[in-house]
Amino acid sequence: MKFIATILSTILISQAALALECTEKNKKYQVTECKINKLCATDGNRNIELSQDISAGDKIECKDVNFDGYQDIIVSHPPSGQVQFSSVFLYDKSKDEYVKNDKISNLPCLQIDKSRRMVSGTCFSSSNCDKWIEQYKYRSDGELQLSLIKGTYCEPSTGNAFSYTETYKNSRIFKKQVKRLNDK
Repeated sequence: MKFIATILSTILISQAALALECTEKNKKYQVTECKINKLCATDGNRNIELSQDISAGDKIECKDVNFDGYQDIIVSHPPSGQVQFSSVFLYDKSKDEYVKNDKISNLPCLQIDKSRRMVSGTCFSSSNCDKWIEQYKYRSDGELQLSLIKGTYCEPSTGNAFSYTETYKNSRIFKKQVKRLNDK
């Protein structure tokens, strides 16, 4: 009996830890674990199962990711090494539901800059020397558009390290700056 009580209290604590309320204008959504390892948004009338497996280490928050005035759902997963991924569900007003956005979800170490209306992936890496961030702005049609890439890389033949900044306009490189970081 004590074993069953421990299991039930663990389940209730993990469900309570994942409970959150998102407000959409005059509607409130309860975001909770509705089935084992499944996330749902409930408005009292219906239950929207989000295509997301969740675990005890996930952190859920409501934040306007696409700057449309509606709170979206971000599920931040535990880090894997130095990289952390999130699953982002944008509120779709026309459907009155949350829809997963794969492009934003694939940005590692997601950061949202409300004042500049930008979203960024801040920990891209292909080696110890080759690291970069990507910043995106939203176009008027709601799609993400690359705005800036900033990072470092090394030249394999010489070992010289460089920093670079690429500014984009209409999906094309508008300006590129490269600076040598060391001498070998």
